[in-house]
Amino acid sequence: LNQVYNIQTSLYTLGINKIDYMVITHQHDDHMAGAAELMKYYDVSNILMPKLSDKNSVESPTYSNLIRTISEYNVNPIGISAGYSFQLGSATIDILSPSEQDKDLNNMSAVIKITYGDTKLLFQGDSDQSIEKQLLMSDYDISADVIKIGHHGSNTSSYGTFLDAVNPEYAIISSGPDNNYGHPNSYVIERLEERNIKPYITSLNGDITIVSNGKNIFVSSIK
Repeated sequence: LNQVYNIQTSLYTLGINKIDYMVITHQHDDHMAGAAELMKYYDVSNILMPKLSDKNSVESPTYSNLIRTISEYNVNPIGISAGYSFQLGSATIDILSPSEQDKDLNNMSAVIKITYGDTKLLFQGDSDQSIEKQLLMSDYDISADVIKIGHHGSNTSSYGTFLDAVNPEYAIISSGPDNNYGHPNSYVIERLEERNIKPYITSLNGDITIVSNGKNIFVSSIK
């Protein structure tokens, strides 16, 4: 509930009281906890989640509560996979992954590219190097000014060839302070530094805001 309050505070500061599209990158608790609670306070039009097959049934009270709340508040559910695209104002949102079913829910993460004017942002969810290799071999343009690093900065993601292809100026890493997993991994930070990619890490920088005017990217943080 503290995280829900933090999100509400951020949205209030930005003057946001309606959510056109809420995205659940994948069906793990740490990526959907709080979503149901937020629907009680905001008018949410659509919720996007990766489309799962029968072999990926999710047994989680958090997920069950989310499905109930989506129905209760008449939110439009959209199952997404690679190739799904839509416009949000003047921005284009493209889903680059998942392209196939994977028993590892992390690799079912929605990899999302947002293009607004000349600026591009890539959000990686918890997908690992196997998905990065798929994206490298695909026809998608994965270059971006900003990348949301995969799997909280774990060493299972953010391999050098992938970072070279994305070639971002900024990298955003979501990790809790003093977490038990050692996120972000020191090797990932080294790879970013070797490429002069500026990291912003939530455990160090707090909430991070990215603003684009279609020409330039501006990144700021609380700390």
